[in-house]
Amino acid sequence: MATTTDTIDRTTLEHLVEAGAIRGASIMGQPGGWCVVFQYGLTERVLAARARSATTAGLKPWWITSRA
Repeated sequence: MATTTDTIDRTTLEHLVEAGAIRGASIMGQPGGWCVVFQYGLTERVLAARARSATTAGLKPWWITSRA
């Protein structure tokens, strides 16, 4: 797939996950940060999010922990 700068918000991503439309995800690291790229259909989008801290310790996947 081509490199993308298009983003997807968390609400839209939640709907795609609930519909079973997500076919893959990649974590892209680079100096100074990282991003998560989700693939669905013939499209891929970067999750739009703000960094809360410099560390990833304690992060929990919301799509797993939010389900009862």
